Amino acid sequence: MADIEELLRKRKDLLEEIDKEINAAYARAVTLLFTDIVGSTGYFETRGDIAGRQMIQTHNDLLFPVIASFSGRVIKTIGDSIMASFDDPRKGAECAVRMQEALKEYNSGREESEQIRVRMGLHYGKAVMDDRDLFGH
Repeated sequence: MADIEELLRKRKDLLEEIDKEINAAYARAVTLLFTDIVGSTGYFETRGDIAGRQMIQTHNDLLFPVIASFSGRVIKTIGDSIMASFDDPRKGAECAVRMQEALKEYNSGREESEQIRVRMGLHYGKAVMDDRDLFGH
């Protein structure tokens, strides 16, 4: 039986080899765009679940095509939030601007209680990607 020190050295070497393979195949620089609808919780509370869900559908119908038009990909939605990725940081930033413009156009002439306002954040960095999601800090 091998001693513990020898096994730990083998384990370390194996982990380093696997990490290199994962990084080569799945890790890359990416721009992430996160959105969150302002006041959606209150909207659901005052208007109800169906009206709230309709508001989110309107939001998605407005913004998903914008993301696609800048070669972005919707990774997932969580409630009233979107997580999208872009290979090109410039396209991610331009998309965020266009999304705000699309919401401004949508909101024009609507009562404040019917407007959709969104907070957005962009992040650029390395992530581990698979077909369905992104992982990283």
